[in-house]
Amino acid sequence: MGDSRQVLADRIIFNDLLRQNSLPNLLTSDAPTMITAQDGKKQTASTAPIVQINDLAKTHGNQVNVSIIHDLSEAPSMGIDEREGHEEDISSGNFEVKIDQYHKSTKVAVMMEQQKVGYNKKKLGRPLLATYHGKLTNEICIAQLAGARGTQTATDRILPLAGAELNKIMVNPITAPTFDRMIYAGDAGSIDGTTGSAIVAGDTFGPADTRKIKQAIELSPHPIQPCSFAQTADTAGTDPMYVSFITPKMWTTFEANSTEFQKNIANALTRTKGFNHPLFQGEMFMKDNILFKKYGHSIGWEAGETIPVATDSDAATEVGQVVPAGVAVERGIVLGGQALAMAYGSVLPGGKGNFKMDGELYDMNARWRQWMDWIMGLAKIRFEDSAGKTQDYGVMAIDCSVTGV
Repeated sequence: MGDSRQVLADRIIFNDLLRQNSLPNLLTSDAPTMITAQDGKKQTASTAPIVQINDLAKTHGNQVNVSIIHDLSEAPSMGIDEREGHEEDISSGNFEVKIDQYHKSTKVAVMMEQQKVGYNKKKLGRPLLATYHGKLTNEICIAQLAGARGTQTATDRILPLAGAELNKIMVNPITAPTFDRMIYAGDAGSIDGTTGSAIVAGDTFGPADTRKIKQAIELSPHPIQPCSFAQTADTAGTDPMYVSFITPKMWTTFEANSTEFQKNIANALTRTKGFNHPLFQGEMFMKDNILFKKYGHSIGWEAGETIPVATDSDAATEVGQVVPAGVAVERGIVLGGQALAMAYGSVLPGGKGNFKMDGELYDMNARWRQWMDWIMGLAKIRFEDSAGKTQDYGVMAIDCSVTGV
């Protein structure tokens, strides 16, 4: 395939992948509106939970830098007090998103095998590879935002449970939610009782927990910022709000514990009316200015398993806490603006495309193999605040008991 045809194919593949029903596509702003940064990179609107950075320029390197400018916090000078020597430094925090090349290939027998089935097996590769990319990206996104892979398994899960293989696929390390961004349902203060009460079977997700989430945001000295989806020529905009993804079991317990669940559903429909965005389609409810949706491939742990948690330290040092007997835990995530950075590099020469798909006959033309390459990296955004304490920037997590559901 010539270079110009490959670039055209890359654009078609990229557009196909943007239409997939995956978490990144639900959370990157409508369309999305591109903003050109000074370094030549392009990124989606910063008010969306996921900031998508497409580096289509002819640049080199394997990482993208994200920066934040800290707010001013020192006292002002008053009256005729001395001005000089009391200037406050403008400080910033930096966060790096690494990218790496992914490769996935398929193979299929042709000739006699194709004669048996009666359809062209060679055409199966592209849609299967595109679907695979969406599933893998979705799993990486959830693990990054949740700060854990969890121990739950299913035949359709791609990410391995742990180890070097998981780390290689993730590209950027999975980091546990920072101490101030981790809350627990019910009366629990931690998994094992290190802080407050240990989680028990009765600490399921319910209406009171949405207020707990909102209060944690309101009382934080560095709260996560609400997200919004901008108005376009075709759609209305949304007022600032938060978006939460919870597991199906958490949804079930909330519905069972709520006396106003239908009202919460109506609130969501009213708030999102007229906004033609995939995030606002399907099942959802809204309470305390938080829009709740389900996510698949739940992040969870069984009794006796260890959950990595961050201590209340500047470096967010991680330790393990063991789930008590008789309890199973699942994790929900609450998102504001700029929770996760998703960076794409160029897989074609000269910075001409993010994806490359190709195929060939082999084994004396008896078999066909097809493959797709892309360069990508996803990372939960975190910075050191002005006091030097590491904080997750746009995401919180809530752990709940799901025993007996």
